[in-house]
Amino acid sequence: MELNERFIDILEQGRKVDKRKFIWFCDHKVSVRIQTCFNNKPDEVMLCRISCYDRGNGYASRTLKTITMLADKMKVTIRLYPSPFYLSLKEDAGLLSKKQLIGWYKSNGFKWKYFNGKQDFMVRKPK
Repeated sequence: MELNERFIDILEQGRKVDKRKFIWFCDHKVSVRIQTCFNNKPDEVMLCRISCYDRGNGYASRTLKTITMLADKMKVTIRLYPSPFYLSLKEDAGLLSKKQLIGWYKSNGFKWKYFNGKQDFMVRKPK
């Protein structure tokens, strides 16, 4: 079993995991989707989505902290494409803009990776 698959197995902890090697779980009003990367690197996972249904209470931040702590412990790199997930088009829904979302990821140790001089995706290497 590859390192990224073991990482997902540990996060799973009794949750349902799809046969395509990804996990989708919901805890404390936060839903998360993490999967193995398409680049087939055994020490990387893709954070596809993290969204919170009770915003402003720190649930998403605590969930991301749990994920990054485990990634540090297991020496797993996390990749993501920072894209807001809008469940509502209301401006007052408390949703982060793309700029705010990027700032949140940066505050959690993610940095931009560049391809041909342009920002491509964000990555957090284990500490």
